[in-house]
Amino acid sequence: MIEQRLDHIEPHELLENPLVIESLVSENLGFCSSAALCASLMCSIGLAGTFSPFSSGQVLPQINATMAYLTLGLVNIVFMQLFRKASKLFPLHKMKAETCRGIIVTFQCADMILASVTFFTTQMGSSFFFEYILVTVIAFLMPLNRPSNAICYALVNGLSAVFVMTVVLSDSPRSAVAWQDWVDLAILLLICLAVSWLRWRSFLRYQALRISLLKREDDALQKARRDELTQLLNRTALRDDFPSLCSGRANVALMDIDSFKRINDVTGHQQGDRVLSLVGESIRSMFDHAGDHCYRYGGDEFLIITVGEGRAEFVKRLEALQSLCNERGGADRANLSIGYVSASPHSSEQLRDCIKRADNWMYVAKRSDKTEVRGEELLSFHKLRIA
Repeated sequence: MIEQRLDHIEPHELLENPLVIESLVSENLGFCSSAALCASLMCSIGLAGTFSPFSSGQVLPQINATMAYLTLGLVNIVFMQLFRKASKLFPLHKMKAETCRGIIVTFQCADMILASVTFFTTQMGSSFFFEYILVTVIAFLMPLNRPSNAICYALVNGLSAVFVMTVVLSDSPRSAVAWQDWVDLAILLLICLAVSWLRWRSFLRYQALRISLLKREDDALQKARRDELTQLLNRTALRDDFPSLCSGRANVALMDIDSFKRINDVTGHQQGDRVLSLVGESIRSMFDHAGDHCYRYGGDEFLIITVGEGRAEFVKRLEALQSLCNERGGADRANLSIGYVSASPHSSEQLRDCIKRADNWMYVAKRSDKTEVRGEELLSFHKLRIA
């Protein structure tokens, strides 16, 4: 089932997902930091070897081996510090992500070029390509590379190696490069490209699975928070949302459908469910602002809480909702008795008090003119003014 869903997630869709971008950058900062550390350690060992009594002399004298090791080592140490600072930029936004990617790409290009500098550290009797292969593999394969970037790294690395082996070596005692060396170079880069592509594909598949599972988890959470019949939030969602609703100005309205039991008895439960569904639809269409929270409170009761809205505008929308439900013809018609409280609760206890007061006002509306929205503005939880 998951595999079928993965097939429908395109790579470009994954790479536009902020979670995938952050994961890619985070992993690559760690991989590149490790690669820079490995290259630095290799340079330290090589640098110590140049002063060893067993040193047998350089094959290529154009660049001093000590300078070659120092250059490669210092460059990698600098990048380690950059990666350490970049890791503090999380969580990422787009500009920070681009900055981190720029550092990573620059690092890999620099090491692809400097890999060829290791040719000048070769001593008599040692393998000509060994340290070049080490640096190339470390910088190429430890990080995750997009296929386009991998091709660019291969070209940069290959051209640098070709330059050293054709231009620089022409003035060296070892001026002839065996054809096997060219083949080995090509095979190395092809293997690096293949491994890099396989790692990239594995990364995308893992991220696709991760996003699918996160989406399923979110869908399940949203389903658990929503009433299936009315598509309004349920009591579970209200409990979860309670702390966020106690942060300032709030309007609380409680309402129910008049004579709903009679609707069920006369027209049947199927029509009763239809009426509930239509009322839920009306509430969702009328209260769709960012600060609106609409709940099926229980049975035929509905709770609406808006945050940051003035009392007059709130009452106006309640009256419009009441008219919308009352204007439906035939068995779909529903008359709502509505009570409300406008206040500034700063605790769960105060918000519960607002709901209780709105419930009381709903019954006041039910006993009097059922077409009138009744309520109060609570100036404080000690003084109130009846609207």
